[in-house]
Amino acid sequence: EDDNGFSEERLAMHILNGKGGVSMLLRGFDGEPVNKGQFELYMERSGVGEAPYQPFDREITESAIEWLAERRRRGGDKPFVLFVSYPSPHPPFSVPAEFWEGIDEAGVRLPTGWRPEERSEHPADRHLRHIMDTGPLIDEAQMRRIQAGYLALIAHLDTEIGKLLEGLEEAGLAQDTRVLYTSDHGDLAGQNGLLGKSCLYEGSIGVPLVMAGPGIPEGRRVAQIAGHVDLYPTIAEAVGGRLEAADDDLPGRSLFPALQGEEAAVQGFAEYHAAGSKAGSFMLRDG
Repeated sequence: EDDNGFSEERLAMHILNGKGGVSMLLRGFDGEPVNKGQFELYMERSGVGEAPYQPFDREITESAIEWLAERRRRGGDKPFVLFVSYPSPHPPFSVPAEFWEGIDEAGVRLPTGWRPEERSEHPADRHLRHIMDTGPLIDEAQMRRIQAGYLALIAHLDTEIGKLLEGLEEAGLAQDTRVLYTSDHGDLAGQNGLLGKSCLYEGSIGVPLVMAGPGIPEGRRVAQIAGHVDLYPTIAEAVGGRLEAADDDLPGRSLFPALQGEEAAVQGFAEYHAAGSKAGSFMLRDG
């Protein structure tokens, strides 16, 4: 196996049905949809229940807390990096009742362009709706159910993250540990008649980035554009590491100067080449 830099791994990636979404590797053209089932996954399975992901979320939390407790018992001053990755909030939006009941389904905000007469008819959007087999997406009650399920699943994830932070406190490590929270992508959940990700709309590429801990000002909001390429140098600086000369040409930059008020004018860049794309798509953002 390739060296991924981690000295220890507790839980491997959750591979759906033992093989993953193989069809998601295919771009797809104008024939049969390559990712059938999205309509059913969102429309018919959003509600009270439990998807296979939630038990795995809880297992991840338990394993991470165990590792933190072991770290406390071992002692030592050597910095550590604990990477905790949850599958949620991932469709289907089947959520235990305790989280669903906390959401006002009738009052949720609906996504822009979910109605057929309001959505974008750009050829790329029409193609993606076909490839993903998303269906008409015209029922407001179903759309509200999708939004409520997404919010309820985020509430479930918030609970797991809360448990993890409590475990950090109980291990006596909270005062000198920096925490970075982000996600790999968003979910359109009906925006422009689209489901999932697979494009460069804000609902797909816009993700949270929250940092806390020693040397990080509380309550500060940073306007500087940040991307996943910035995580590596940021984490390296967080643990007192230095980048090697071979890393000088990497595109990312540490976010610590921006946290201290030294914001820079940088461009955001994203690209997409997988399922639903006839060709690669690219995005540049200023400010």
